[in-house]
Amino acid sequence: MDRRKFERYGYSFRVLYKKASSFFGMREAYTGDISRGGLRLNLKKIVPTGAILRLMIFNPFLSQPIAAKVRVVWVKRNQHGPKCVAGVSFLHMTWTDSDNLLAGVG
Repeated sequence: MDRRKFERYGYSFRVLYKKASSFFGMREAYTGDISRGGLRLNLKKIVPTGAILRLMIFNPFLSQPIAAKVRVVWVKRNQHGPKCVAGVSFLHMTWTDSDNLLAGVG
């Protein structure tokens, strides 16, 4: 039984991210899937569970990226491919931004 509150869509969007407390530049990642509640991210660098990240999500159906603040809920290290996969939940996202995130995919 799936306990998720929101339907997930298997789309790969480019994402730039950094720790919310960091002054350093952003890193690149890609989504594994998306929903109104959060994302699965394929990352090249391990992030700790509980970390707060700032994201810029590039939906190819939109002209502007979507800014979001998320909390890392879980992290799994990979043997192959990206360094890890992380599940993140949105902390502050308007319903309009949520609609924009899913534009063209739902």
